[in-house]
Formats: sequence, structure tokens, C-alpha cells
Amino acid sequence: MSNCPTDAQHEAELARRGIKRIERWIIALVAGGVPDLARCTATRKLCPDGTLLEVVELNGSAKLCDRERLVEWLSRIPVTDLEGRII
Repeated sequence: MSNCPTDAQHEAELARRGIKRIERWIIALVAGGVPDLARCTATRKLCPDGTLLEVVELNGSAKLCDRERLVEWLSRIPVTDLEGRII
């Protein structure tokens, strides 16, 4: 059994933080293999309108990235405001 948050749990946590919608940009290698999330990077910024902007840089193919693992990994990355303060 996985300890990954479900989409519903993830959305409930975001709503608690005042996040109204998510815009996720994924930058990935077209011909890469399965991404190693330990070597990937991401930022999560909360915009004043309640949009959470997530920019993810994968070191492999986005098509080969497991969505559940990606959501779990992203949930551990702090959300900051546009000035870089953790919220």
C-alpha cells in the first residue's frame, strides 16, 4: 500500500492553504527514460489570485513519470509567495 496522498487529499490540503487552482508546467526530455525524482527540481509559488504555479523540471520523459509519485514528491516541496517566503 502506498503512502502517497490521493488527489482528494492533495486538493483538500491545497484548499486549506487558500489555493484555488493549480497550473503545472512540466519541462522534460522528449527522449528521456523514467525520471529520477531525486534529481529533478521544482518550484511552487502561490499567486495573489489563489493560483498555485508549479514548475517541474524532469530529467526524463514526462510520459514515463508516475503521476502518483509526482504528486507525492511535489507535496514535499514548500509553497512560497511571489517574494519567496514559505507559506
